[in-house]
Amino acid sequence: MRKMILRWELVGIVVIILAGSALHFVFEWTHYWRPAVVVAAVNESTWEHLLGFWPGLLFALVEYLFIRKAAHNFWVAKSLGLLAMPKWW
Repeated sequence: MRKMILRWELVGIVVIILAGSALHFVFEWTHYWRPAVVVAAVNESTWEHLLGFWPGLLFALVEYLFIRKAAHNFWVAKSLGLLAMPKWW
């Protein structure tokens, strides 16, 4: 069980970093399509420092489906991690 949780967390690190980094370029990739502003970076604002938060939240939702029986206090741990993430990103 512990190896399964560790594997999910390590995969999550990679997925969150790649997805958060990709979100930095989505606005440009969509040729400045205005609705993309909701999830993509436009300039170096406070909102854009949350680019790791949204992929992290989405990954946590998917991860929970697979490890909910193995991980106790999953949402407490994930909530604390997601709240700390913008400060370290």
